[in-house]
Amino acid sequence: MWNTILRWRSREGSVEHSTGDMILKTVNMQEVSVAAEIVLEGLADKRLSIEVYEMSGHQPEDENSFERPMLVSPKQKALQTEGSSFAYEFPKQSVAVMRLR
Repeated sequence: MWNTILRWRSREGSVEHSTGDMILKTVNMQEVSVAAEIVLEGLADKRLSIEVYEMSGHQPEDENSFERPMLVSPKQKALQTEGSSFAYEFPKQSVAVMRLR
């Protein structure tokens, strides 16, 4: 069961014209993670490769320092999906940028 359904219309969202990649940016400001189904409306069912760049797991006052230069840095992961929708869990207080190919 999903907490949220995100609907994204390819004609209305961000598209990098040089590559054709779709860019989806999300922010979860809540104190709880959000399980979502992302529905890509208007996109034919096909295999998608998704690169996710995510900032999460930090306290608002955290910052990088010489002692901990990578404390606050994006984590990267790769996903594959079939069809025009996929599931993703957005961690609490996170920012995620997804590049869909």
